[in-house]
Amino acid sequence: MAVLLSVALAALAVLLECGSSAVAGEYPISGAWTVAPAKASQIAAVERACQAYRRKEDLAERASAGHLVVFASGTSTWYDSRGVRVCKNIAIRPAEEKSFHLVDSCRTGSQHQQKQERYSMKRLNRLQVFVTPEGAATYELIGCPG
Repeated sequence: MAVLLSVALAALAVLLECGSSAVAGEYPISGAWTVAPAKASQIAAVERACQAYRRKEDLAERASAGHLVVFASGTSTWYDSRGVRVCKNIAIRPAEEKSFHLVDSCRTGSQHQQKQERYSMKRLNRLQVFVTPEGAATYELIGCPG
């Protein structure tokens, strides 16, 4: 109950900070995405992660090497070498064309404590998105082909 109350208060604080145009909602992208590989040797892991998603395999086991992210409605699930992180969108507001400012409430693995994450997302095209976490470097997400 205390966790729900703290999440609700955090969401209210974000809404007040961002203004009335910020509301929780669906992400501006959906489906499976991978973090763009930094090295050619990582391409196979990205392909296996997308393949595991298409085949509906155990993503916690099969998709972590490819840093797979699945966006569905207002929830994103991140699979990487550190485990599984589940995030719920608590605020989204448009920035500029195809760009958004987002705030998520996330938990990792079996942790019950929620952590707030703020970032911007810019959709370049239907298969490329750039994500810039607050205070961190920008990285690219590549959509898994259908």
